[in-house]
Amino acid sequence: MSHILIYLFPITVLFVSNVTFAQPDSKISSKTNPQHFAVVELFTSEGCSSCPPADKLLAELVRNEKENSRNIFPISFHVDYWNYIGWTDPFSDPAYSNRQRKYAAAFRTSRIYTPQMIVNGKVEFVGSDRGAAKEKIEDALRQPAQVELYLDVKLSEDQKELSIEYEAKGFGANQVLNIVIVERGLSSRVTKGENRNRMLNHENVVRKFVTLKISHSGNDVVKIKIPKNIKIEKSSIVAFIQNQKTMEILGAVGLDL
Repeated sequence: MSHILIYLFPITVLFVSNVTFAQPDSKISSKTNPQHFAVVELFTSEGCSSCPPADKLLAELVRNEKENSRNIFPISFHVDYWNYIGWTDPFSDPAYSNRQRKYAAAFRTSRIYTPQMIVNGKVEFVGSDRGAAKEKIEDALRQPAQVELYLDVKLSEDQKELSIEYEAKGFGANQVLNIVIVERGLSSRVTKGENRNRMLNHENVVRKFVTLKISHSGNDVVKIKIPKNIKIEKSSIVAFIQNQKTMEILGAVGLDL
């Protein structure tokens, strides 16, 4: 079946730094920000038979980023609009579907579909298209970041909350700070729907997505609850500043927890 929905909806940069949590209640500082980056968002669903190749491609991007320390930040958003056809994706959330609709509005189209990849909020293509992914990511990595973002992160002693102090420089109107917690190494045995009897594997699945208004000074401290049943050692943060109207991402950094 075709994995396209038609919506008519009106129409968010992120700066993330790679750091590792050493001990509970430890502070991690991002002293530098990537000058070039690529935030790669995949909109996918376990109820979509054409999505597993895109999930595999995103997993390859995750491995490549870790092995080569490139500033590529893959993020997997599981949408909920295919849940009705027989299988409820356990990682899906209507908020992620709404995010995809905002992109559709920014791109001036009424079409949303899976699998879809979007790079730096500016270009979209079929999420399993390796050639397009390589081309658009390399293009993004050649463009300089427009916003600086610095993070100081503390993990609470009980590992249930993150305290994040941020400093944004060069941000402008209509821009927000997005903070994403993603988890690696997830899988599902699908028993219904188009992927029935398949074991599906996922990387960098969004487990928490928070959008914040940037303070007038560009400095603030925010506290974010860590989702239950998440494995800290397999999780990361991606933070980016994004224009809410154009959806262009202006800077990004990523941190392993």
